[in-house]
Amino acid sequence: LLFATLLTPERCVLRNVPAHLGRIAEVLATTAHVGAATRLFAREASTVLPFDRVEFALRLGEADEVVIVASGDSRPLPDLPLVSVAGTELGRVLRGELPHAYASARRQLESDMGSGQPTAALVVPLRVAGRIFGCLTLLAAGADAFTRADIALAQQLADVLAPHLELLRRASMSTPPVAPGWRRRP
Repeated sequence: LLFATLLTPERCVLRNVPAHLGRIAEVLATTAHVGAATRLFAREASTVLPFDRVEFALRLGEADEVVIVASGDSRPLPDLPLVSVAGTELGRVLRGELPHAYASARRQLESDMGSGQPTAALVVPLRVAGRIFGCLTLLAAGADAFTRADIALAQQLADVLAPHLELLRRASMSTPPVAPGWRRRP
């Protein structure tokens, strides 16, 4: 009976979480483009956490302004429109007022989830060195799509992804010198 308990599907998935986190870290360490990194992250993360769509809200403008990056989106971050998240749950997570946000509603998402299905959204912060610079949002069909364990796992996944996205975010915000004839000294 004890042996059968150890081999339940839930326990098998949980035993594989460290291996998936390691694969995610390896993918991120070897990927320099935000589109490829987010697509590969979503593929690996979906093997340990059930979701239908993932989005990344990254602060590029003022405190409550973000760009929304869909998984696999390869457009440069400065080319994406700034969206105000003031007064939203995502904004509260971004400001550190909430550790996460979870919502369920009956609405239609823009994907294959169908019309009028209950949907759930889970928002966790992307954080580096104690600072929040964005949020990871997971969307799933079903009003009860995420459990407390899923929230903790989503935060771990966000923590693995955060340093990579922060490097890409900072690089997109830096501006090259504009003086004519400027060259770097050897």
